[in-house]
Amino acid sequence: MRCDYLIRVTEDAFLFYGGDENWLMYGLSYVPSKIKKLGKINNILAHQPWKIQGNDLNVSSIMIFDRK
Repeated sequence: MRCDYLIRVTEDAFLFYGGDENWLMYGLSYVPSKIKKLGKINNILAHQPWKIQGNDLNVSSIMIFDRK
């Protein structure tokens, strides 16, 4: 069941705080590659967390921030 009100409030907050509207319109096909890498693990954790495997948690493959 979808909650349209909650979705709209979340989208509005995302945009209010400077989020890119294209992310909402095009989803993971538009976001930077570092965030795309989180898509798979997020999907597993949200829908079938019991299927998580060690290679899904490889830190180097889902690293968001560059090390300097």
